[in-house]
Amino acid sequence: MGTPLASCDGGVAVLSGAVNRVDSASSKPCLDDSEAKSPILIFLYFHKAIRTELDELQRSAMAFATGQLTDIQPLFERYHFVRSIYKHHSNAEDEVRL
Repeated sequence: MGTPLASCDGGVAVLSGAVNRVDSASSKPCLDDSEAKSPILIFLYFHKAIRTELDELQRSAMAFATGQLTDIQPLFERYHFVRSIYKHHSNAEDEVRL
């Protein structure tokens, strides 16, 4: 599902499943001028998003293992989403290091 960021010009957040607020050092809804001052913040937020997805994947897997979830399809979809994002992210990091 693509969700436009309300207070940013352009940009789309790609989400799978429920949305939880990601804790950040700033209470600003967007990075605005921060990325110009410290581009590393973009990577920090991306890594936090990956960790959040992994946490949700683990919660879903545990819920399925304990019988709280009966349909495994959403778990597979979340897994494939996280795996795809992780692969693309890892490939991009490898290219940067070269």
